[in-house]
Amino acid sequence: MWCCIHGIWYREQHTCDVFPLRSTGDFSISFGVVNRHTGTPCITHKFS
Repeated sequence: MWCCIHGIWYREQHTCDVFPLRSTGDFSISFGVVNRHTGTPCITHKFS
């Protein structure tokens, strides 16, 4: 499973877990599967 943070795809679960804790204010994150061939867009949504 990949996660999308601020428009960038990350594969490392550690990064996906830790990033929100280091963020201040509003931040965007979403999870999804990356398909490099089709260029799946990194779509994020804000949540609190």
